[in-house]
Amino acid sequence: MPTNPLDEHIQAGINIQVSSSILLNFVSVILKPYKLTFQQYNVLRILRDGTPNPVSVKEISSKMIDRNSNASRLVDKLVEKKLALRNASPVDKRITHISITEKGVDLVNNATLELETKFLERMSLISKDEVKILNALLEKLTN
Repeated sequence: MPTNPLDEHIQAGINIQVSSSILLNFVSVILKPYKLTFQQYNVLRILRDGTPNPVSVKEISSKMIDRNSNASRLVDKLVEKKLALRNASPVDKRITHISITEKGVDLVNNATLELETKFLERMSLISKDEVKILNALLEKLTN
């Protein structure tokens, strides 16, 4: 019985979804002691990378990894935790500028250091050449 040539492609898609879920859970476990969700961490990184300039909620939304997240609600949580500040634009009151606090910078820097360390340990199962191929293939799928 001939095999369907799409079977390998379908299996690859399923493997990507399973891997994504496992890696997101891996990241969530690391971020838990920092009392951050992956989405909150993502917003903090965007804010930190925008420093010293504040970032609009619209800009945050456009840069988020999980585009289905409610950036405004995430910002509210970060402001509540004193990790970010929300300020109305002096030019256009409809635009809100978000900036990261010193506490937010410290937290995201510490979380990033731990995430990168543990991620490198996990990813060391793959050689540098394999990682290059993996990155190229994933970029091909997402562009």
